[in-house]
Amino acid sequence: MRLEKSQDDPTIGALICSGEDFSGARRQLKMFAKLFSRNSTRRRPSAWAACCAAESLEVRSLLSAVVVQLAASLDNTIYSVPTGDQANGQGQFIVVGGTGGTAAARRGLIAFDVAATGIPEGSTILDVALTMNLAQTAGGSTNVAVHRSLRLWGEGFSDASGTEIEGAATNGLDATWMFPQFGGTAWAKLGGDFASASATVAASALGAYEWSGGNLVADVQDWLDSPNSNFGWFIKSAEASGNMKAFVSRNSANAALRPTLEITYEEPVIPGIVEGRKWHDKNANGIRESEATLGLNLQFPGGESRYNNFGGKEYWYQSAVNNAWYFLSANGNLVKWSGKAKSLTGTVVDQLDPQVWHTPQTLLGSTQKSPEPWMNGFVFELINSAGKVVATATSRDIDRNGDGAIQQEAERGWYRFDNLMPANYTVREVVPEGWVQSASRTSSGAMEAFQLDQKFVLTLSGTDRKNFGGQDERWMKGSSGWFYMTPAGDFYRWDGKAVTTKTPLSGTFLAAPGIPYYRDISLLHDAKNPVLSVTEGAVLTRINFGNYKPTIVTGQGTLSQIPAWIRNSPTFTTVVKPGGTSQPGSSTQVYVWTISVVDPNARTDELIHYNSSAAKGTKTVGTKTPASTFKTTSSSTAASTLINLSSIDQGKFMIMDVVFANL
Repeated sequence: MRLEKSQDDPTIGALICSGEDFSGARRQLKMFAKLFSRNSTRRRPSAWAACCAAESLEVRSLLSAVVVQLAASLDNTIYSVPTGDQANGQGQFIVVGGTGGTAAARRGLIAFDVAATGIPEGSTILDVALTMNLAQTAGGSTNVAVHRSLRLWGEGFSDASGTEIEGAATNGLDATWMFPQFGGTAWAKLGGDFASASATVAASALGAYEWSGGNLVADVQDWLDSPNSNFGWFIKSAEASGNMKAFVSRNSANAALRPTLEITYEEPVIPGIVEGRKWHDKNANGIRESEATLGLNLQFPGGESRYNNFGGKEYWYQSAVNNAWYFLSANGNLVKWSGKAKSLTGTVVDQLDPQVWHTPQTLLGSTQKSPEPWMNGFVFELINSAGKVVATATSRDIDRNGDGAIQQEAERGWYRFDNLMPANYTVREVVPEGWVQSASRTSSGAMEAFQLDQKFVLTLSGTDRKNFGGQDERWMKGSSGWFYMTPAGDFYRWDGKAVTTKTPLSGTFLAAPGIPYYRDISLLHDAKNPVLSVTEGAVLTRINFGNYKPTIVTGQGTLSQIPAWIRNSPTFTTVVKPGGTSQPGSSTQVYVWTISVVDPNARTDELIHYNSSAAKGTKTVGTKTPASTFKTTSSSTAASTLINLSSIDQGKFMIMDVVFANL
């Protein structure tokens, strides 16, 4: 029997004149962007021609991947001979085939140390290609398969001579037809213990052959995840009589022809996290102060706001409790000042929503303030960019410091979305019946506010401009002129016409963000994108939501008595403020607040006053210290869960259904 081999080089070093260049090109072909899909066109090996190795190798179209190429760490050939003691651990070839010479059959063994590649733990194997070069052939085409070995086997110092179709005597370390390691525990079955074929190719002409895809991917994935299960592969042909194939082994003098295992993988994506908290926003201002901050009873020094004293755009406070100085940074951090001159350094005592920087008076202490607790049991949804709910979470206690106890201030009211792939998300609260979500940078109106700000490039233009048009409106400058917000929460672009007694303020209605956006117009001119861009390993925290629980107060009146600026605003809600007094013989008065909830911390309350002595629908603006009851000529009604104002209506002025905050 004769094996064909290269006539130019006994180690067939001349068979692949450009093997290294080809391997590099193939690697480059795979290194594009992330592999979520692929199209593969595989070519059967053609008859060997010099410098044409590419004809026998796979052409792939891959979008992304990381590729590594391994050399074999072990290989061997076992021979079916009666003595069961022949192997070829150090030979130039791995021989497979059927009867010929003294052996009834031949099988190869090969292993690659996947754990030593540096592939990160948790990576996903996308593709595997085992390449071996056929150096000698006899008997025509035959299928050659690789089978996952089920036992650990050895490579010793046996070294067959010549064509290596006959084995050499083992020295005790080699795998043989009878033993994984000669002299040890025998194979369960003669010829080796292995699984079904992981991949098969038809081998005929000399040249490079590639086994890829199929169960090879699963094999290598298992070896990466469980290195102790890596026992390599058996290489087995159909073992027809007279048909033998000899592939170049890892011991060849020509490194370019040695077996290689090319692994394409994706590194593990470190998931992102989105988390936040839920609190009872009793005063509905969208800002939560910790109990520690409330306990400081902060005041403006000397009763006046101090801003930017040290050039950091900071606001200054002094505690009425310990006389220490504190400053509020633009990022929402409240810092106890270190006392170092001209240095904005100190200890952070509270991390507030950055929105508070636009309303620094929010932090002023008051005996009327009460703690706003974190709340469990509220449901949140995570929405992807397609608008689909991809996860839900419920606010709950989370033992964040792992001490086995729950600290209410730090560990109550948390919701959390784990294991997020990089993408854009938004968080939406499922608001329970009876609760109202406070306006903030995370609330349901935040996206509309952000889009308006982006479209019109809104700014405060230096100072808070107010009531130039006589409607108690607030003004902002934009890229296309001036804009104003009415007390009803409606947003207009001013038409540029002068305001006179005959030509009231007018403009183009654009949107109705609502009364909270009138109260704090920074929610509009400094709006933030509520879309959360989650990157690999990112932790996005403090996505907090506040809710208040209003109480309905009923009243009576006719629609015609409601001014158009209120009647035409579908989102209008108002609050009846306990206050106002009617003396015997005078007309009854009702004060109607133009914000959605009562703020008990305000030093004065801006009211709209309707009065039967004035023309119908006329309003006057003023301030009045909060009172505790409504008063009429004959009775007084304290604020309660349900207040019926019909007794003081008398049909002479506007009363409407209103909302009163249950504080």
